[in-house]
Amino acid sequence: MRVMDDKLGEEIIRKLEMLIRITAISAVRDESLEDKIRILSTAGLKNTEIADILGKSQSNIGVRLSMIRKKKAKIVENECEESQQ
Repeated sequence: MRVMDDKLGEEIIRKLEMLIRITAISAVRDESLEDKIRILSTAGLKNTEIADILGKSQSNIGVRLSMIRKKKAKIVENECEESQQ
């Protein structure tokens, strides 16, 4: 009985992972690559998962996320400077 429960659990996890991928792909279909990465990362996907979904390398995703974060930090910094003037 335990083996049956384990196999059922594994099958459920596999199907849920597939649904997550399908949903993620649908959610970012018409977005730019940068926006796709940002959205998927914000949704909690790991770099390896994002890379797999988008057909890119994990290191490519890591570099692009770093650039996205730097760009966001610069925007926030500029907004703070503007609000102080």
